[in-house]
Amino acid sequence: MVGTHELSGVETGRICVDDSWGESQDCNFVKFTLDGVHYMAVEDPEDGYRSRCRELVVSDDPPRYSFPPQAMKCYMKNEEDGGYDNDILVMQDEVTDEIILEVGTGDYNDWYPYCHFEYHPEGMACNNPEISEDAFNRIIRS
Repeated sequence: MVGTHELSGVETGRICVDDSWGESQDCNFVKFTLDGVHYMAVEDPEDGYRSRCRELVVSDDPPRYSFPPQAMKCYMKNEEDGGYDNDILVMQDEVTDEIILEVGTGDYNDWYPYCHFEYHPEGMACNNPEISEDAFNRIIRS
């Protein structure tokens, strides 16, 4: 997923998930569409102090919210990005240079790893009134 892609939908919320003990728990999730493929990430319910992001899966269902495709620079967060031992995918808008979506597990080698979902739609070019439609279309088509 590292590279340049088009983000065209995001949904966040809570979903009921069974843990390894057979108990149902409400967990956070994020669903997003990248290059026309729908992905879903769900918080692992095993332990609230040691939460992790489960593996990313392809979903048949699209996110509830969609928008025109937005060019994103996708990369993995590293130590220089404010953490250590991260497995976090970062999507940064190519037009505004703002971080839009982060999905994954932070501090995965620590005693207390954590599931990390952050979504900032206000940073997308399509939500920025200062960017002209012509400039936006030139960047998307290049």
